[in-house]
Amino acid sequence: SIDNMIVDYQGNLWFSSSRLGLLKMCDSAFDEIYLSAGFAEAVVNSVIKYNGKIYFGTDDGLSMIDEKTGTIEENELTRKMKKLRIRCLMIDSKNRLWVCTYTKGLYCMDRSGRISEYETDTGQQFRLLLELSDGTIADADKKGITFLKDGVVTKRLTKEDGFENHIITHY
Repeated sequence: SIDNMIVDYQGNLWFSSSRLGLLKMCDSAFDEIYLSAGFAEAVVNSVIKYNGKIYFGTDDGLSMIDEKTGTIEENELTRKMKKLRIRCLMIDSKNRLWVCTYTKGLYCMDRSGRISEYETDTGQQFRLLLELSDGTIADADKKGITFLKDGVVTKRLTKEDGFENHIITHY
């Protein structure tokens, strides 16, 4: 039931219909790089560019492609994250990649590829990471907020500390 069609100045197609209203067809400004690289369909929770690679945090692990070629690659970190639910990826001021997992704690990889593990309590269910102005890493989890400075827990805010709304999902 298309009554009319026109092409606008941007090359978009416009269709009018006496029964279905107006429809606009246009090219998207977005590219689907995850599927285009050859990965199976997945829930992607976080994406970040780091050290010439694009990392995808999914419900089933950490995936990576080369930024220039778009080809799938692996490294020690992606292999270590297999089958883990990745909720957040962050680059800190020291140019390190942080990986926040929902089931196995926090991981940090420096530019040389060295991986450090932090807070591996599986009950915490980490969701978010944020670097504070003094370099402290604040991580929000099921139990509250944990503060890490130079790899050491310096403070926790939990329900027991009076932090009533202790389950953080967004910032």
